[in-house]
Amino acid sequence: MLGMEIKLNQKRIEENEEYSYEDYIYTLDELFKKYGLDAFDEEGARRYLGHNESDDFCNIAILFSKLNRTRWFMQNLEYWYYLRSDDDKEPYEFIYEDNIEVLRKNNMLFWLDPKEVKPKKGIIAYS
Repeated sequence: MLGMEIKLNQKRIEENEEYSYEDYIYTLDELFKKYGLDAFDEEGARRYLGHNESDDFCNIAILFSKLNRTRWFMQNLEYWYYLRSDDDKEPYEFIYEDNIEVLRKNNMLFWLDPKEVKPKKGIIAYS
């Protein structure tokens, strides 16, 4: 199973953005729904999961490409993980891969202050 887990910084959004936190979550939910992923609450974050279908990988790649070029999204992130599970018996036992670290390694975060983007505590991210 494939998916993404995203946590936006609600405080930063309330202080600096024109739109509300709820507006941004709604926008993300609708975008992921358009590409066939379902939204779930996960300890203050949003988890978007595919349906173990052949299109899931392509759809997640498209979403990654769209989101990493979306300024409001990147500027308001707390963390952003790509999720994958290779185990059919335990499909919700995910390996977390840090999308921010992938972008940082490829020097694609030149306009983002990396001190403000922090990893989720207790998660080991593989790149």
